Amino acid sequence: MGVHSKILLVFACLFAASSIILASVGAHIATDFLHEGQLTDTFNKAVDYSYYNALTVLGIAILGEVCRNANINNRFHWAGYTIAAGGFIFQTSLFLYTLAGIKWMTSLTPAGGMLMILGWLLLAVLSLSFSKGDPG
Repeated sequence: MGVHSKILLVFACLFAASSIILASVGAHIATDFLHEGQLTDTFNKAVDYSYYNALTVLGIAILGEVCRNANINNRFHWAGYTIAAGGFIFQTSLFLYTLAGIKWMTSLTPAGGMLMILGWLLLAVLSLSFSKGDPG
């Protein structure tokens, strides 16, 4: 497995672990706090996106490994890094807002969302550049 795929796999695992940990915190520790501040929906959205990003980045790491063309493989990894960075910014800003009350962090949330969108668009363009025999 290549270095970039390993890095993306680590990101995927961290996203998955954080979604499980934070879902448990929200369900068992911070339930009253989240309900009082009417933050449950925002918190749950961050947990959901953490899990979605885990699956997305995992898929990109796998696609990067099965792709034989080095140029396309490299672009897969850039798409994965872009989605991972966007997911980190998006989720972290929402978690810090809901759990620590740092409201200004929500001004970073759209930037994270835009990075995730950019990563998905990069994947879309990449998929159009495949020719027969490029992917594994």
